[in-house]
Order: sequence, then C-alpha cells, then structure tokens
Amino acid sequence: MTHHRKYLSSSVVAITAFAALLLCDPSRGLAVPLLGSDLESFAVLGATTVTNVPTSTISGNVGVSPGTAITGSAGIVFTSGSLQANTALAAAAQGQLTNAKTSLGLLGPGTLEPANLAGLTLFPGVYTVPAGVSNLTGTLTLDGQGNA
Repeated sequence: MTHHRKYLSSSVVAITAFAALLLCDPSRGLAVPLLGSDLESFAVLGATTVTNVPTSTISGNVGVSPGTAITGSAGIVFTSGSLQANTALAAAAQGQLTNAKTSLGLLGPGTLEPANLAGLTLFPGVYTVPAGVSNLTGTLTLDGQGNA
C-alpha cells in the first residue's frame, strides 16, 4: 500500500508541474502568421512602381500591383523568384500585405523613425517610416535580443 501511494504522489507532482508550465509558458502554436504565402514569396513589392538602381541580387519575387512599372529590371540578378508586374500573384500578395498592415496597426502605435534608417539598431517592435521615399544608405541592424 505504501508503494502505491509513492506512485500516486509522484503522479500528482508531475501533473501539477505540467499544469503550472502550461499556465506560465505561452504556446508557440497559438501564434498567427502575419504574412500569407503569396506575400512571403516577395523580396520587393510595390503598388505602382518598383525601381532598381543600378544592380541588385535578389532572392524572391520582385513585383508591383496594381501598377505595372518595374524600372531597371535588367539589372536584377535573381537567385530565386521572378518579375511579377501586375500578375495574379502580385495582386494576391498586395491583398495579404494590406491584411498584415492592418494586423500590425492593431498592435498599437509604432515608433516613428527617420526616413534614413542607416546606422540604427532596431529591437523587436512595430516601426513606422514617414510617408515618402525611405532610404537605407548603410547598415540597419535588427536585434532580436537572442530570440531567433
């Protein structure tokens, strides 16, 4: 009989520890992805025009929708992906981008950054660049603070 109680109390401790772990540790399985699969396939996506000056090596699609202008496309070297000028894929990606922006907007106001992001280190969060042409003339460091 004593031997039976030993197993019973060990089971109670294990169940209690498991329940505490569930209450304290957020489940990664509950995270909802912001980017749809069509949008994920794009390295560059514009609404009216995409301009490449002078050359770029890009992994992923380069596209525009509903516009059709992709200037400087002869200077793009693709490691994967292709040009998508107002294709069904680019249109679907634009819809997914709109949904992602709406979802991010619901997370609260972001930090307003200068138009030129060169030399900055950004930590996890939602950031907004002022309207107009943003410029990255140097290194932008995205620091996940050890969270891959």
